[in-house]
Amino acid sequence: MIPHAARACSCAQRLSPTQALTRADVVFEGRVTRVPTRTDFAKSFGDTVSYEFEVERYWKGVVESTMSLHTPSSGAACGRRFRAGERYLVYAQLDSQSGKLVDTICSRTRESRRADEDFSRLPSERRVSTAAPSRAEGAGREPPFLEPPPPPLDFPAEDDVPPGCRVSAASTSGERAPVYTLAVLALGLLGRRRRTT
Repeated sequence: MIPHAARACSCAQRLSPTQALTRADVVFEGRVTRVPTRTDFAKSFGDTVSYEFEVERYWKGVVESTMSLHTPSSGAACGRRFRAGERYLVYAQLDSQSGKLVDTICSRTRESRRADEDFSRLPSERRVSTAAPSRAEGAGREPPFLEPPPPPLDFPAEDDVPPGCRVSAASTSGERAPVYTLAVLALGLLGRRRRTT
């Protein structure tokens, strides 16, 4: 038995940003939030391992705020390695059989800090949508019930006080006249009684 020669990963040609954009199914920039563990690599058996990205902006494809990117677990199969916390500009392909988003070292994927040429030649980027639902989406919902405000406390005005409870702050000279008249008459009567006696 003659062993076959082992072949390392071989890529065709280096793609320009425009060519890479055309060939990729999804193009986005994001930060790596999860990397595969040694157990993940051990279980892959030559298949792919998964990295998780927090997407910040994109140029092509259907993109969500969090994306899983698969790459061959073996470097000989063109598997790529991503570092946790690092930002990357990713040019990925959709696997027609599994539907997974796949990337290899043959793509133009690179660290964002090394992608100045790409950013200058790519079209205008789009941000991942985080907008609140429109009014049309919530049109069938019942509006929230609002408790009516409590009735106002009606304190009686000064003019509404019953006459028997009203206290006069000051008396006029006209109101004092009958009192003085009665006092003078009483004194006069007392004087007459003393003279007669």
